[in-house]
Amino acid sequence: MPTQKILVVENEKKIALDIKKRLQKMGYFVYEIISSGEEAIKKVEETNPNLVLVDLC
Repeated sequence: MPTQKILVVENEKKIALDIKKRLQKMGYFVYEIISSGEEAIKKVEETNPNLVLVDLC
């Protein structure tokens, strides 16, 4: 089964790392953490992830 690519968009570093750690424990591959919406849009266009988790205020 191919690895599912997950992009995490979170502006708080500590929370983003916790999300990544929890996803990895469940066997998922978080290939990048992005801290801004604009950067996330560019990255999605470039890498075509399977899932984008977004939590920005």
